[in-house]
Amino acid sequence: MVSRTWRVCPGRGQVATATKLAAAGETRAAVDALRQALALWRPGAFAGSDSRVVREHALLIDEERPVAWKECMRLSCRQTGTARWCPAVSRAG
Repeated sequence: MVSRTWRVCPGRGQVATATKLAAAGETRAAVDALRQALALWRPGAFAGSDSRVVREHALLIDEERPVAWKECMRLSCRQTGTARWCPAVSRAG
């Protein structure tokens, strides 16, 4: 039997924290949390799994990264006062 260790999106906790911080108006802290999450995120969650169910769940996890990146950019533009120069991301919220 082969033992495997998977690193499954360790940044998900930071994304949840960032969401709460942004809702509380703590934009700078939210951006910092999202940047930390994005730095930890690696593509290919559960890479090497033979399970169809696991691969389908991994696809959902992998699709969360671009959403987190866009939110980070939107909040960064808001924080720096450059939202009007970031129309693609400022439309998200």
